[in-house]
Order: sequence, then C-alpha cells, then structure tokens
Amino acid sequence: MKAHWTVVGPVLLVMATGARGQTDAVVCGGSDRWSIKTSADTSQSVLDAAAAAIPKTVDDMLNQARPSWSPPKSQYQNRAIPGDEGTTVRVRGWLYRIGHDPKDSDYHLQLVSDLNNCFQRSVIVEVPDDRCVTGANLVPFVRTARNALDVMLGHQPKLQGGEPPPKPTEVIVTGRLFYDLHHEKRDGTPELRGHGNCKAGTLWEVHPVIAVEIPAAGVNTATVSVPDSQKKRRRALGSGRIRPTRRRLTASPSGME
Repeated sequence: MKAHWTVVGPVLLVMATGARGQTDAVVCGGSDRWSIKTSADTSQSVLDAAAAAIPKTVDDMLNQARPSWSPPKSQYQNRAIPGDEGTTVRVRGWLYRIGHDPKDSDYHLQLVSDLNNCFQRSVIVEVPDDRCVTGANLVPFVRTARNALDVMLGHQPKLQGGEPPPKPTEVIVTGRLFYDLHHEKRDGTPELRGHGNCKAGTLWEVHPVIAVEIPAAGVNTATVSVPDSQKKRRRALGSGRIRPTRRRLTASPSGME
C-alpha cells in the first residue's frame, strides 16, 4: 500500500492508496494541550503500581474536585496543572459508547456506572493513534489497546457519534489523569461533551489510555507482548493483530523515549 503525506497547517494527513472509509486518513495535531494528551510515563514501576491499585469508579471520577489553576489557560498548554493531573490511574466502568474522533484520530470512550441511569454522568477516556502520540514509548501500548477494542467491536469504531458495544461490556482503563481545561466555562462549570444522553459529567478524563482490560473476556492489554516490529509508529495504514502471550510489555528504563 502506498502512503501519501500531506501537511496542512498544524495538521498532518496520511493518505493511503486503496484504503477505505475511515482509514483513508489519519489526522494528528490537536490544538489543545496535545503534548499532554499524547505522552505518559510507562516505566515498569508506574505500571506495576497502577496494576496493584484498586481501580477508581466512574463515581469517583465524577466526584473528583476541580483543580486549582490560574489564568490564562494557555500557560498549561504544555505542562500539567499542579495537583492530580498527570498521575497514572485505573478506572472501571461500563462502556456506554465508543467512537473514532475525526478531528484527532483518538478512540473516544464514554464510561458509566449504570447503563440504565447515566444521564450526563459519563466519564470520557481516550486512546490516541500510535501515529499521533508525542511519546514514542506509547506506541506499543496504544496500538495494543486499540486493537483489543477493535476486536471487541468486530470493526473499527465509527467516525461520527460513536456506538455501543455489541453487548454490555465492563472495562478497566489505565492511563494518565487529564483535566480538559479547554472546556471549562468562565463560571467553572463544564461544557457538555460526548454523545447520546449520557454526556460527560466531569472534565476529568483518562487521556491517554495506555491499557485496556475487559474482565469478562479475559483481556488485559498490559500483559500483551509486542514484537519489536510493532513498537514503531506505522508509516502505512493498518496493522496486524497482536497475539497475547501473558507477558508484560517491556518498558524503557525511563518510560519515555
């Protein structure tokens, strides 16, 4: 497959001859805090500590206090807001919808505590495309997580609006705690985000997600061994599926490359 690279302002498009539908292009370079959303510490000590911790619930995330920050928002473009932002967390919830954001290529998941009672009470978590991440150490993590979600759905998520999983599915995600400051209104309340009736009830997210667990299916992408060939960013669209071998991903000593 031949790939064509086109730069349009700050946005990078990768066009592939013969690709179909949503895989015709990958759009990278979101304007809002992109370096924060696409980097995370993946050192083994951090992963082990996260795995040993009891996962937060969706309600825990909804009740998490708004961080203290000082204007202007632009000063946090490339640095974390002091406090909890940037810590590695695990969050457990039912998957309400999953979509593929056409603006930045992220997989966009909405988690809820109760699928039948979730009006404006979801939490957004996002898995970036491996071709778009700032930290190269994230490449095998996000590729494996997205692969597991594709397998769960039976296809890549839809580009617009998102969709529910084929059957009720509880997931546990691991990743970096992120506060979506861009969507905080002047009075400190959040703008509505997400799809369907169960829109987000907080600006706290997990972004980037670096591992996905699907307990009912015995899936845990943090224990998938990835060959060296798949630890590199894709230069052509599409990737082969990764087979689980019950071994933890090998992290670089610093966790960042």
